[in-house]
Amino acid sequence: MKKLSVFVSLLLIFCMCLTGYASEIPEETTVPEETTSAPEARYLCDADGDGNVTASDARTILRNSVGLDSIEGISLAYSDADMNGSIGAADARLALRTSVELEQKQEYAFSITDMKAASCTEGGYIKAKCEITQKTVEVAVPKRPHSIPASAYCSGEGVCTLCSQKVKVEIRHDFESDYQADKKICRICRLEEPLQHKHSYNSEHRCVCGKAPVTAFAEDVKNYLITYGEVEYSAFYVNDFVDPLSFSLVYDSDVGFPYVYCGFGVQSEGVILYYDFYFDFEDYTIEMIAYTQDGATIAYAYGDVLPALIDVTATGDGVVLTEFETVPELSGYEAEFRQMMEGAVCDSVLWLKGYAGTLGCTYIDHVFVDYTQIN
Repeated sequence: MKKLSVFVSLLLIFCMCLTGYASEIPEETTVPEETTSAPEARYLCDADGDGNVTASDARTILRNSVGLDSIEGISLAYSDADMNGSIGAADARLALRTSVELEQKQEYAFSITDMKAASCTEGGYIKAKCEITQKTVEVAVPKRPHSIPASAYCSGEGVCTLCSQKVKVEIRHDFESDYQADKKICRICRLEEPLQHKHSYNSEHRCVCGKAPVTAFAEDVKNYLITYGEVEYSAFYVNDFVDPLSFSLVYDSDVGFPYVYCGFGVQSEGVILYYDFYFDFEDYTIEMIAYTQDGATIAYAYGDVLPALIDVTATGDGVVLTEFETVPELSGYEAEFRQMMEGAVCDSVLWLKGYAGTLGCTYIDHVFVDYTQIN
């Protein structure tokens, strides 16, 4: 792609500044449930109890705070990094900063002094005391979600298998699409509905359905990936490789929106660096994670994309950073990272416009009409 030279030149600068870092990033975190209240010494923010604080711990804490993961037992005390009695995004941020050595590691040895298990009818808590500092914490545990059979979502009501209460839920069918018959069929109740019409946008980028082109395209991408994509855990995806860049079009049902992944690796003076970019083309945001071959995180950035300013020169003015964390040696390189992120957006847009034909999308130019510099 046209901006590869920009990427490579920036990466060479970064390689010269790098030293070794030891934070490992496991691919998936499984948080064990504690069966004993005996004291154990470990670092604050070490949610998975593996003896270190990594980006994986930050991810687990963040997912727990929005109900996508469940931290149990004594790990709750170590995950409440600011010790305010609840686990939220601020604790995940402290974990991330600790993983890249922007915060000093703190060792505690908590033991549970009292606890009440949460259920799907009421919340719980744990109380713990540190044998090293004598500090005490009390962490609230939210109510657990009801366990509702999948068939309940077709009717809007079901009985929880845990508490036996009758629970109302939002009607939501699990549709599979039959593109040849132009219909969709619920996998559970076999309800049939017509597929959403094929959008037709005029010169003012309007369709009779009223949906914006990028929103309609995101829905088409989701349906296409669920029907034709490969599946891993909760993610549906297709992959493509345009040397030296790897692309994926992904719909992750956990996060609820599709995005484009763009990634590459570079070797210089014996150091291999990897860069992962996640472009949300509907909300105009991009996330970047940079790490070494041994899994040490060197930088994390998140920003808003300004479509009209994105162009192949990748000056960096097309991305506004809203989050930026890096190792001390790379502090002050925000402008360079913005250049890389803008380059990733440009490459992702160009790739997606070319790949859209596979999806049968006939209005792709309307989707990216705001990217005036690369249309």
